Amino acid sequence: MAKKPTKGRLHGGMALFSTETVAPFIQIQHLDTYSIGIHIGPKSLGFVYLPPSLSDEQVEDQLQSMGPCHLLVGDTNTRYGQLFNDTTTTAPGRRLIIDEYCNEYGLQHLRPMDNAAGGPDNVFARPPMCCFLC
Repeated sequence: MAKKPTKGRLHGGMALFSTETVAPFIQIQHLDTYSIGIHIGPKSLGFVYLPPSLSDEQVEDQLQSMGPCHLLVGDTNTRYGQLFNDTTTTAPGRRLIIDEYCNEYGLQHLRPMDNAAGGPDNVFARPPMCCFLC
């Protein structure tokens, strides 16, 4: 019998936590290893972890399976270079897929957060939610 590794992520997947007061209002619309889509009242929220190992086609499948969102938050494993005062640009195919998803559903890309602070890499929001978040 193989021993489980003691280091690494071990395909941990996604989790959603809520307070007792909010939990009754959450409706899960989509649940997958790399993404969660929920509704809270009339708003749809999406949460993603898109590891570098996913192909562009798998990234597109994850986003499309969630459908439209008012807010999309998560680690997309993309860096946007000069657009956000970064010296590095990565994953052009993945960035294009994410940009197309945002254009299709009217999401605006807010400035990526610093992972050192423990925040998500990227936040995409549909107005007026983006004004509320800034």
